[in-house]
Amino acid sequence: MSNASSTLTPSGGVAGPIQQAAGRLQVFGIVLVVLGVLAMIAPMASGVAIAYLVGALVLIGGIARLLFAFSASTFGEGALAFLIGLIMVIGGIALLTHPLLNLVSLTLLLAIYFAVTGVFAVVHAFQMKPAAGWGMVLLNGVVTLLLALVIWSSWPISGTWAIGVLVGVQLLMTGFQLLAVSGAVKQRMQTA
Repeated sequence: MSNASSTLTPSGGVAGPIQQAAGRLQVFGIVLVVLGVLAMIAPMASGVAIAYLVGALVLIGGIARLLFAFSASTFGEGALAFLIGLIMVIGGIALLTHPLLNLVSLTLLLAIYFAVTGVFAVVHAFQMKPAAGWGMVLLNGVVTLLLALVIWSSWPISGTWAIGVLVGVQLLMTGFQLLAVSGAVKQRMQTA
């Protein structure tokens, strides 16, 4: 048996880390499936939680930008960083104080995000074809593109519930994709 094939067997040096990575993928897939189901069960609560998370991230980013402004090497660089940081802090506070109103704009951003990630997943699926799991990657991409279309076609009315439901579906599909890839890796390891 050659060195290359011996490293793919359970007794080989590479097999242990690959099996561990497949196990971590499986755990992460299960976590995403559970989070997806929870997000779909309570879409309004999920949407508000996402709005708060985005608000907190924008606020933290703004504070970091303000801190950078005081350590900038030139006044112009510092003034620009301060202005951007101030805008981000104000935006973060607005998101945190009015999460329901901001769900409409987050819904539009989500549609754009799903469209872009859906296209990349479809392209990636065809790049990895005929490898095990490519069909699930393709299905994930197609479903993600359909989610983008659903959001866009009913925007802005769907803003109050769409984020929770659609993020839940996307998490669910990504979880199933990771479970399929993990299963394929484990099956390949057993047959190698």
